[in-house]
Amino acid sequence: MVQGKTRVFSIAATNPLTKKINTYAYAFINYETRESYRILFERIFKVLGDAGRKEVRWAYQNHYSDTAEGIRTVTVDMCKKQAPGLGDYLAGLDPRWTWSEHLQHVLIFCQTHVKRAFRKKFGDHPATAIINYIWEADSKQAVLSLMEAMISQFPETESWVKNKQVDWILSSITPEASKIPIHWWIQAPHHTGICESSHFVDNEAVGRKQALLTAILRTKGHVHEMFQKNQFETQHGIDFTWRSNDIVTRIAKQNHRKDKRRRAAALRRERNPAQARDVTNPYENDEEYSRIANTKHTSCTKYKSTIFTSKS
Repeated sequence: MVQGKTRVFSIAATNPLTKKINTYAYAFINYETRESYRILFERIFKVLGDAGRKEVRWAYQNHYSDTAEGIRTVTVDMCKKQAPGLGDYLAGLDPRWTWSEHLQHVLIFCQTHVKRAFRKKFGDHPATAIINYIWEADSKQAVLSLMEAMISQFPETESWVKNKQVDWILSSITPEASKIPIHWWIQAPHHTGICESSHFVDNEAVGRKQALLTAILRTKGHVHEMFQKNQFETQHGIDFTWRSNDIVTRIAKQNHRKDKRRRAAALRRERNPAQARDVTNPYENDEEYSRIANTKHTSCTKYKSTIFTSKS
């Protein structure tokens, strides 16, 4: 959105009435430290409280009551400056616990970013399959056992795994180590796709690599336009896009996107057998699909070579 080193930090959530993403706050930052994030959270939640004329509260500080008002969970990227900054802010509100103990009550890490960080460091590594099992482990001991098995089989991953065994990081990866009630954990999103989608919408509306003042003014106009659309849909029940957004349609689209990603992943691995296989992907164990994929790839390669030859 902004040219240079300035980054845009946003807080977003899904509006249960309109079934759309609402971005509640933007912050343009060019300095990232633990203390700067503490100050950012302190100011941004105060602004949100002033705008809503109601103090921003945290549900876990009210003994996990299902009727208690407040934020239940926060899903974030695995940033070692952002998360401790949030913990310091929460410890300032309630000094009964340390910053890391506060994070164990509220923080969930984005699974997509965890896998992406691992892939960035190790590439297409066979240990990726073990990470998939960690998400589904039914006890903290099982999680630790999988991590030790990962170190034993792949010693090069030891430093990465040991880093994830810190109390507040481990609790943000698996519900068995977290202090978040299991029904809150299940209901919470386990990826930052909401914010990623909001970034895409913002970039499409505001533009990319804009000057800071231009980006701020265009973002202001974009927010005003989105507010009017949400208000109109809430009052009249009519979507501006005139598209169905009921639960059945959204689940069908979600399943279609997931199926498409799995097919593409299976095709990539068929073309490159050296890549680690995903045991949870049904298309990677389907011999008929593999045969069709290889046939299509061969035909496509022949076609491309014909075009190249004719040009030369």
